Amino acid sequence: MLYLRKTLILLFVSVFALTSCKKDDDGPATSNLLEQGRWRVALFAQGGVDKAAFFNDYEFRFGDNGVVTASKSGASTVTGSWIVNDEDDDEIEVIFNFGSTTGFNGLNEDWKVVERTSSRVRFEHSRSNGTDLLTLERF
Repeated sequence: MLYLRKTLILLFVSVFALTSCKKDDDGPATSNLLEQGRWRVALFAQGGVDKAAFFNDYEFRFGDNGVVTASKSGASTVTGSWIVNDEDDDEIEVIFNFGSTTGFNGLNEDWKVVERTSSRVRFEHSRSNGTDLLTLERF
């Protein structure tokens, strides 16, 4: 429990530090988009295996305070953190952290934004053995 508390404190300090130094680019637009409405996982592929079914019926909401919640009727709500990292001029990343919550811990990555529309955001995360894919769609 102490480890989790320290991790959360470090995360919130990092969020504050990173958001205090934002540049004027697509990072704020990505943040604003995610903060609007409810989102669902349309695709989540790790190592070529689609694992989106795990997230069926989960509704994701992104708060402007760096907190993301995933809720599902009849299931407990899962809370994590998120931040847009736009330090690299060539790409925007969104970093999710759901801690060690089973199933959700697969989302704990720095996801490169590869497509953004008003109703869908597609992400990729490159690893040494392939590329993971994540697509969020607005309800």
